[in-house]
Amino acid sequence: LKTGAIDAAFCQERETFTYLAFQLIYDYNHGSKVTGYTPGAINIPGNINTGFIIVTQDNIDSFDSEYSLDQAIGHHELSQQLSLISSMIENVEELAVAADETGRIVYANAACLRFCGYTKDEMVGLNIKNLFDLTILQHSQIDQCLQEETAKNFESTAIRKDGSLFAVHISISPLRSEVAPRGYTLIASNISERKRSQKALIDSHVRFFMVLDSIDADIYVSDLETYEILLTNRHMRKSFGENLVGKTCYQVFRNESAPCAQCTNDKLLDSDGNPAGVCVWEGKNAITGKWYINYDRAVRWVDGRLVRLQIATDISRIKDLEKESLRIQAQLQQAQKMEAIGTLAGGIAHDFNNILSAVIGYTEIVLADVPEDTSQHRNLREVLKAGNRARELVKQILTFSRQTEQELKPVQINQVVGEALKLLRASLPTTVTIAQNIQSDSTVLADPTQIHQVIMNLCTNAAHALRSKGGHLEIELCDLSLGRSFTDLHPYLSPGAYIKLRVSDTGHGMEKAILDRIFDPFFTTKEPGEGTGMGLAVVTGIIKSHGGVVTVDSEIGKGSTFNIFLPVIQQDIELEVRTEAPIPTGNERILFIDDEKTLVDLGRQILQRLGYEVAVRTSSVEALELFMEQPDRFDLVITDMTMPNMTGDELAGKLMNIRADIPVILCTGYSERISKERAHELGIKEFILKPIVMRELAKTVRNVLDKNGT
Repeated sequence: LKTGAIDAAFCQERETFTYLAFQLIYDYNHGSKVTGYTPGAINIPGNINTGFIIVTQDNIDSFDSEYSLDQAIGHHELSQQLSLISSMIENVEELAVAADETGRIVYANAACLRFCGYTKDEMVGLNIKNLFDLTILQHSQIDQCLQEETAKNFESTAIRKDGSLFAVHISISPLRSEVAPRGYTLIASNISERKRSQKALIDSHVRFFMVLDSIDADIYVSDLETYEILLTNRHMRKSFGENLVGKTCYQVFRNESAPCAQCTNDKLLDSDGNPAGVCVWEGKNAITGKWYINYDRAVRWVDGRLVRLQIATDISRIKDLEKESLRIQAQLQQAQKMEAIGTLAGGIAHDFNNILSAVIGYTEIVLADVPEDTSQHRNLREVLKAGNRARELVKQILTFSRQTEQELKPVQINQVVGEALKLLRASLPTTVTIAQNIQSDSTVLADPTQIHQVIMNLCTNAAHALRSKGGHLEIELCDLSLGRSFTDLHPYLSPGAYIKLRVSDTGHGMEKAILDRIFDPFFTTKEPGEGTGMGLAVVTGIIKSHGGVVTVDSEIGKGSTFNIFLPVIQQDIELEVRTEAPIPTGNERILFIDDEKTLVDLGRQILQRLGYEVAVRTSSVEALELFMEQPDRFDLVITDMTMPNMTGDELAGKLMNIRADIPVILCTGYSERISKERAHELGIKEFILKPIVMRELAKTVRNVLDKNGT
């Protein structure tokens, strides 16, 4: 072998190869070319592990050149393939490492050197643990790879030369031979970017769920086809007290076994099956009992399927506020009605008092001329009593409309009950029987007219309930002591002695829905024209103003019972003296003014009967002119308040400007402009509310004249 050259592929350092082919070019006799090969493995660099056959001058004759040449050609082609694979390994971005059984690195590709910051000389000979931060479990997986000849995959951390780290995904495979594994290959992919993306995605999910959980609304996602709940936020879990994932929405929200008839799922997709926008609706949840406004829409879930996203906001408080607003509006309307009633009551009171003045006044005049032992006298007394009752009723109308002060005094309720029953018996049909059980003569602080009105109202309602079939009406009055068990239910009451007035009937009774509203103003079950709905509202208002309470019990088909509780006062009432004192008289000169001729004539007759010299006028302007002409002619002026051209208080002021010592009495049916206090501030000596009663007028006139020293 004079000269020879090993093919360049052979000269290059290689990993362990199974076969290696080469060519020797030599000058032998006629200079022919001979190929040699290795049938076993060879490690380059390193020792030759198996036979290496090379053709020399000594064995050239015994070498089967034809056979060996075919073998060599095949192995040469394999060498070319291995060279290609080697080139590929060197150019991939994955980290490729070969290590022996002890973990000593015998090979690392260019990517591994570049990523880890080592040179080839520095890398070869390092232990695998210097390059990767392997856990005990991962070391055991490498051992399994060598022992079981199976591939393993796991994630770990690569360590750069400078100590910095980056995430990798590792695949290890054994290097096999016919004898035993000689080591393993490790392919590591740099997954730092993927890890950053995963972390960003996780952070995004965390932020997303933090946002969901921070929203004060119930949020959930459910499958559009199966109705299965896939996700809920914290607020919803708190609202329903459990994790709802895996359950169906109709089971959770409706306690149903099938999809709800009112389900909005079909509204969330258009005809092509694509999301159709937001569906907004309100509803009350049967499970929580709360009102929600719901925003539903179809969205794509993470796996691509269409799901329903619902955001449900609790609007129960808003509903309560709406209800409260309606209640306040109703109260405002009620206040406006009451204001209108008050205005109407004032006008009615003025006109009605003028009418009653004539009725009462002329009745008193006639009554004075009729012998007491005649039926005419008795009848006129009843007319007068009715007139006075009407007079008190007008006062009550004004009190109810909050335009006059309530006058309370010690009253024995049994006497008021007796008077009411006397009137009631005359008006009830014979099919209604009345029974009374009066066991109390206690005293309460009350307005007798108002208590009379309460009794008449309750009894009239009871009679109305009995009008179709008849029945039994009973009134009971008794004393009792109320303890905490009762007064705690009515905070404005205090424990102590009370009188109980009970009015019961055997009528048709009332259902609970009616009982709940029975004391509401303008609420009535009567037909139009039969009632205003104000009766029981007035009753409860009066009793509350007296420091009491009204309760009601009723049963359909058995009747109703109203109970009134009023606090008792420890005070004896002096019995009224039936013998009336003589009516005071006089002979002074009086100017009487009223714009109604009937009342002017009445005033003249009453005052003349009392002995006074009277001049009358129906015009305040004419009265002023008369007074200006003869200011010393009169000892007293009595004037109406409401008159055209000049009101009574204006007239009084002008008269006192002319003559400062002239006493003035102001009369009014009703006026918002003037009150007793205001009249006194103006220098008016006395203030009288119509209707004018002879005895009261006589007493007032005499008192004013006497005080003025006339």
